[in-house]
Amino acid sequence: MTRYISFLTFVIYSAGASLGFSQSKLTFTGTFQGSFHPFDSLVIEDINTGSRIIKQYPDTVLNLLITGTDEFPSGKGCSLSQNFPNPFNGVTRFNIHLTESDKTDINIFSTSGKLILKYEKYLQAGDHSFTFSGRGEKIYLVSVKTSTSSSAIKMMNTSGTAGSDAKLEYHGQISADRGSGKGEGGFQYNTGDKLIFTGYMTDRAGFVLTDTISDILQQSTTYTFRFEKDYPVLILMYHKITDSIPLNEYERNSDVFENDLIYLRDHYYQILSMEDLLLLRNGDLKLTSDGIIITFDDGYESNYSKVFPLLSEYEMPATFFLVTEWMDTPDFMKWSEVWLMSQYTDNDGKTPFVMGSHTSSHPYLEQSAQYFATHDEYLNFLNTELGDSKNWITDITGQNTIFLSLPYGDGADNQDIINTAMANGYSGIRTSVWNSFTIDKMNLFSLPSIPILSDSSIDSIEDYLKKYESAKRTAIQ
Repeated sequence: MTRYISFLTFVIYSAGASLGFSQSKLTFTGTFQGSFHPFDSLVIEDINTGSRIIKQYPDTVLNLLITGTDEFPSGKGCSLSQNFPNPFNGVTRFNIHLTESDKTDINIFSTSGKLILKYEKYLQAGDHSFTFSGRGEKIYLVSVKTSTSSSAIKMMNTSGTAGSDAKLEYHGQISADRGSGKGEGGFQYNTGDKLIFTGYMTDRAGFVLTDTISDILQQSTTYTFRFEKDYPVLILMYHKITDSIPLNEYERNSDVFENDLIYLRDHYYQILSMEDLLLLRNGDLKLTSDGIIITFDDGYESNYSKVFPLLSEYEMPATFFLVTEWMDTPDFMKWSEVWLMSQYTDNDGKTPFVMGSHTSSHPYLEQSAQYFATHDEYLNFLNTELGDSKNWITDITGQNTIFLSLPYGDGADNQDIINTAMANGYSGIRTSVWNSFTIDKMNLFSLPSIPILSDSSIDSIEDYLKKYESAKRTAIQ
């Protein structure tokens, strides 16, 4: 469908100290690939009150009159908010508001009327949050019924994959003092509150692009979303996962690790494999949010017994960098386990677990040069460490796209190491330089990463992703 609207206008009436009302006119435009472009939906959030409101094409005008009262429809029943983002790329969220406690039935259908899933729960009066993961249909119809009323919405999915299962997760009741999730009627805004505006658009390839702007309203303003921004990618480096208290900084408790995965899922990062970097470079894959790559060094037995089941459950890919001479020794994986992980296929028919090389014996690659009489002898040493390890992994797993992880982080940007890796057919090198990167500036043979240690807080990854935040947001006054 051709869309001709290239801007949205919102009028906000805000209550002042004297209880009078002032008017602010907000205009939103979007640019994509150098020209103005319409967008599908806009989410407005008030940081101070937690209120949120969603506007979708073609509904383009919003008038807010702040009265300090709950503006949900009076009477008994339920109200279903429009999901956001919409269109969505595999995962989206919606909220349900109940004016009284009641048994609530949620049914999700395809456009042909096929029941995709059914959910029943007795919910208390108030607002309730849900996450929906759908990959089997392009359009879903959501119906919510209580004993006194019903409500329905349509959700558009851009990542439809035949044969995969849909999932609905309940995240609990939203605190009443936050006022969020109340749909259009529940938005509360007070003069001086900080607002966040998030615009969503779908490009021709079906990818959902977003941009975010924040501001404190002082006057009528025009904002422009820039949808052509580059999302950063951050590689996480784990080592051993243990059920007990970590004995050193390179061990991480398994419960803490599972909470890491929940954090990554709930923050809607795009979880990638090292192989995906090649697809991103060639334009065969697109980032729709900040990217995260999960990696493990050394090849500990816990990678198979603890990490493998959790990653499978949360449907997240990962790369395991193996010290090949350590396999089949105590505390490390057996080659049979490496093979089983490499052959695992997910619901989409993909093999999400990729093996990489951490060399044959885990030496210092750059510092070892001082122990060789000639440069040629040093190059032979590098060739053995990198070549034998890669050949071993390829022979056992059948995987040909192999990345190298530098032991101890030694030798980043060393040209001898890079040349040897290239000569042995490696696809890239992961270093221990702490940083994130964007695809347009990516050097496959000098990829930064950050370690996740025993006492690391997983939310610290935001410090690395936000280095690009200023480039993501543009406000035209």
